[in-house]
Amino acid sequence: MPMKYFLYIALSLAFFIACQDFKKEEFNEEDLHQSSDTIEVELISPTKSQFDTTFSGIRIHSMDVFDEPSNEIVEFIEDKSEESRIAIELKKERGLNVFYSVNNDEVINYSSKSPIPLLGGNNVLLMFATNAKGISIKNKKAVYLKNHFLGEGNANFDNSSPHLLYHLPKESTIKIIEEGLLLDFIVVNAELHKNAYSVEVFLDEITFSLSAWQAYRIDGLAEGEHRIKIRLIDKEGNWVPGPFNDSGYRRFEIRNNSNV
Repeated sequence: MPMKYFLYIALSLAFFIACQDFKKEEFNEEDLHQSSDTIEVELISPTKSQFDTTFSGIRIHSMDVFDEPSNEIVEFIEDKSEESRIAIELKKERGLNVFYSVNNDEVINYSSKSPIPLLGGNNVLLMFATNAKGISIKNKKAVYLKNHFLGEGNANFDNSSPHLLYHLPKESTIKIIEEGLLLDFIVVNAELHKNAYSVEVFLDEITFSLSAWQAYRIDGLAEGEHRIKIRLIDKEGNWVPGPFNDSGYRRFEIRNNSNV
């Protein structure tokens, strides 16, 4: 075989070995380990991510400050001595307020051991803690959700299913404030993440999705009546069936301070 062929084979082999060494450096074990850590961090709930987008002059963005509550938030102790009502004894940290709603209806401030009347059928009781700003605490220990069924028949509620519950804004007249309108909700049995569940928001004529469980600000809303609703969406973009996973439209009105 001529010498030039031997030279050609030797150069080709050297080039092949060099390419393999480059691939090993590009995908070394340390890089793979770092990628795994990144995924692990992203899946921690509640996710703290920055969201900031604008539609037709209306800005929706994450709160600038994230609250860091301790692990011991609220203890809910049931006292159902009467069939037609229930009381919850609260043990909570100072500075926290507790609210409740039945069947995701009106949200009412709750004081310890105040009796809550139960109606016939399903009484899905939601109780949750908020900070001084009125923002719900994003901690499982700060949320109580349970159906207290009254009467005959079957309770048509699954505590273990994913649930999305509406909190703010309230259906009322709201003054125009510099820090904007607060959007807040409560998620149970579902991780909000870009590759998992998300919350779809319908605000007047615009629609957007949120993939982190946190409070948001809405700036730039004009005076007058507005409407908003939220829905729980799975990773395929489908609505998740559930009694509260579509809040229906909530209406509120914004007025100038001088007109309120």
